[in-house]
Amino acid sequence: MKVGCQLIVFGAQVRGDPESVLGEVAAAGYDGYVAIEYEGKEDEATGVPASTEYMKKVLAAL
Repeated sequence: MKVGCQLIVFGAQVRGDPESVLGEVAAAGYDGYVAIEYEGKEDEATGVPASTEYMKKVLAAL
């Protein structure tokens, strides 16, 4: 299964709806990996960990 969801994080502002997209995927029975691609304006050394922590919070709430 491959599902895409573009998430854009600007500080605390999030554009996109990863909660409902990942909720639908989880409801369909998927319990595998989630890949993150980072293309932000921040340096990767700060942007990738911030994106990872955000997604961990989203996934933990499912």
